[in-house]
Amino acid sequence: MTSISGVELPAGTHVTVLTGRDIVTGGQLANTVVWADRSYAACPRCRETIPIVVEHCPVLLNVGACSGGAIEARDLQHGCGQWLSVGWAALDNDAAAEDVLAVAEELATRRATDLTAARDHLRARLRAELANVLAADLVTGSETEPGVYCDGGTWLAWDYDPDGSGDPITVSAADGIR
Repeated sequence: MTSISGVELPAGTHVTVLTGRDIVTGGQLANTVVWADRSYAACPRCRETIPIVVEHCPVLLNVGACSGGAIEARDLQHGCGQWLSVGWAALDNDAAAEDVLAVAEELATRRATDLTAARDHLRARLRAELANVLAADLVTGSETEPGVYCDGGTWLAWDYDPDGSGDPITVSAADGIR
């Protein structure tokens, strides 16, 4: 967990303060930014593995954008052209720790919801793949390669959890395939 002013943030969330001097007014600028890690470990377009943990703040403070500056998104475009979105929110620097925590909890909840949806989608895909393989009597994977295979008389389909942990998600013919 990351912390700010002694407040522990939910896992998968981060916080930083962006500072600079306003080039129009000369005043000091500061914005607190909270962001969450991605809920996917592969590029949605090309399927290349990408980091789930977003170590660097996904936005920057443009001190030259009119009076007061502006928060602007960093370039998060993958090599294939896909934008790798990151959930974030900016608060005034004088935001209370409780406000920062509330935003971090909201971002963590959205990320958890996205991970649950991704897991459900993966299970549905694995069930469909298992049903197709059983109908065609084919093997597409093994104990070490994602796909469908027979383990001691039990047909299984598996793939890696979309959270990037490397843990498998497995469905079997006994799970009720469509």
